Amino acid sequence: MVAKVKRLIRSKTARAMLTWAHYRFKLTLRHQGE
Repeated sequence: MVAKVKRLIRSKTARAMLTWAHYRFKLTLRHQGE
């Protein structure tokens, strides 16, 4: 049970980090485009 929760948290965090990285990447691209 505990392992399942840990895995859920890890995947949630990983997804959030991926989304954040993608967001930063888009911002950087837009900034360079100006």
